[in-house]
Amino acid sequence: MLVSETNILKTYQLEEREAAILRMPINGDGGFQKFMRHVQHQLKPDNTIALTKTTIGKIDKMVRHGEGCGGFQGRLADIFARSLNVTMDRKGPLL
Repeated sequence: MLVSETNILKTYQLEEREAAILRMPINGDGGFQKFMRHVQHQLKPDNTIALTKTTIGKIDKMVRHGEGCGGFQGRLADIFARSLNVTMDRKGPLL
């Protein structure tokens, strides 16, 4: 059986501050909220997170090309700026 390159997992070690942001409650049921819950469920108790190439691409797209500087785009930027090198134009970190 061939493994699709988009499903290969890459593991990252989040810092405590990054993991705390990812663990923040998510209210609502829209597309960003569902995606954030999906990412939250990938986080292990030791603050490691395994992401597929597809998920990494979505994070990058949401942060770099998202409309405005919304709350979830900002959270993703604060969580993954260091490990995935994604940034957005906005004022200061969430935590």
